[in-house]
Amino acid sequence: MIRHAKLNIKKLGSKFLSEDDLNYRIQRAHHAFSQLWRLWKSRTRVSLELRLRMYNAFVKPILMYNASSLDLSLSQLEKMNAAHRTHLRRVLGIFYPNTISNAKLYESCNLKPISAYVIKARWTLFGHILRLPENTPAHQVMITYYTMHATHKKSGIQNILPTLINQDLDCQQSKIWLNTYNDFLSIRQYAQDRTAWRELAQTIYNYTAEDLINTLDQSTTNKRNYQELQSDTASDTTPEPPRKRRRQIRRPKRPKETTPRRPKPKPPTCVLLPPAPSPPKKELFPKFKKRSREIAEAYATEIAQALAEERPSRRARLESEQTITNSVG
Repeated sequence: MIRHAKLNIKKLGSKFLSEDDLNYRIQRAHHAFSQLWRLWKSRTRVSLELRLRMYNAFVKPILMYNASSLDLSLSQLEKMNAAHRTHLRRVLGIFYPNTISNAKLYESCNLKPISAYVIKARWTLFGHILRLPENTPAHQVMITYYTMHATHKKSGIQNILPTLINQDLDCQQSKIWLNTYNDFLSIRQYAQDRTAWRELAQTIYNYTAEDLINTLDQSTTNKRNYQELQSDTASDTTPEPPRKRRRQIRRPKRPKETTPRRPKPKPPTCVLLPPAPSPPKKELFPKFKKRSREIAEAYATEIAQALAEERPSRRARLESEQTITNSVG
């Protein structure tokens, strides 16, 4: 797990492992396709030709980025084809429950499966590397592989680029082989002619695309024939008579054994007693309270006498006012 995490790095926009890079490419292509959802929805204002041109310009390169140098298996290529067909169906505006076959889809869009474009890009890159000088790193790696491959052969099918290139040549049934170092030297000399190499890449691309579309047509035909056969067999077969239902003998139910219920216990009767008399409150410091009361009463009398001496009575005040008025008059 730690080794896998170390290898799962991104270099120049691609992951190191093919499976991780394939998932990353599909995710990025879906994101780029969803960014242009206004364009795909405006089917009445934008023609199909313009929508396909926009798709080929903005989405397809992201899906195919660096796919020419990946050692993708058939199942991984089919995964790319499925993502490609999903995009094309949305460009055409075909959603469930409306359906369209894969071959009819490619014919309507005038496109091929994405795996055919990957194979064509692989052969274009391979020819470019073969025409490079021998001291380049890519050329040195291929020379080392084919010199070691002649002495150390491993059992089993290896999903690597030289094996995939040889499989493309086998499917095309050409006279060119790529198994040994001598085959590598001969194909390197053949790649120096750009026109001949371009024709070879185009031939492999056309053969692969036709083979994929024929396979899709055959699978669609087989599926349709199977559905028709199922419908014919369902209509030809006479319905079976309904089976007689067996009469079930109902046995009398056994009476349930009921146990007498226990009477619920009665709650105990409570007698309310009168509350107990509270004990008399004891005075705190009685002597102190008595002394303080006497002092307060004496102080109050002294204040009353002082006020009486300072403030004359009302009668005396009126008499003084009367004498003053008589003297003035």
